[in-house]
Amino acid sequence: MIAVNRIGHEPPLTFYGSSFISDPYGRILVQAPRDEPAVLVADLDLDQRRDWLRLFPFFATRRPDTYAPLTEPHCPPVAPVGADSAPRGDTGEGAISTS
Repeated sequence: MIAVNRIGHEPPLTFYGSSFISDPYGRILVQAPRDEPAVLVADLDLDQRRDWLRLFPFFATRRPDTYAPLTEPHCPPVAPVGADSAPRGDTGEGAISTS
C-alpha cells in the first residue's frame, strides 16, 4: 500500500506529510517526515502479496454488477453558496415589474 499526503499549510488546512509504503500485512516499510518533502523507495516482496491474496481472495469474490448504485446520487444536488441570493449591490428594492 502506498499512502500519500502533502506537507504545508493552505488556510484553513494544514497538511502533515507522513506518507508511507507498507507491505500487504500493514508493516510500514518506509515513511516520510511530517515537515519536509521526500521521495520514498521500498523493496517489495511480491510473494507476500500472493500469500495475502490467497488468504483474502477479494478479486475472486467481487461483484461488479452491484457497483452501479454506488455511483447514483442519493440526495438532491445542492446549489453553490450564494447562488440563490441577489448579486452584491442589488437588493431587489425599487425593481419595476413589467407583468
